[in-house]
Amino acid sequence: MKTLDTEAVTNHSSAYLKSLRDKYGQDFEGLSDRERLHLISQMADGLKMKFPGRTRDEIFEVGSYLTRNTTLSDRVALIELLIGQIRETSCVNDKTTNLLATNEPNQKGLGEKSS
Repeated sequence: MKTLDTEAVTNHSSAYLKSLRDKYGQDFEGLSDRERLHLISQMADGLKMKFPGRTRDEIFEVGSYLTRNTTLSDRVALIELLIGQIRETSCVNDKTTNLLATNEPNQKGLGEKSS
């Protein structure tokens, strides 16, 4: 599983991410699911503005339908699937994906399970 590399971001961001990990845990386990979803939503809103084009009207309808008519586990699986597809596109460059990897063997990062 990929992990967050605080060395791959700017010094300011790296210090901030370290402070967040100190406060909320290495994998942000100190956050509630509601808080995690809030962060995902807020960051996704900011990221979508970085991608060209507009969202088709039908996608708003699809999102509303999925929100109302799918189970929690299905929605989580869909979020994971969509993030995986974004990660695979050419729109995500090496600097972005480097944020998710670490070369530090003793540093537990985002997504890594405790032994």
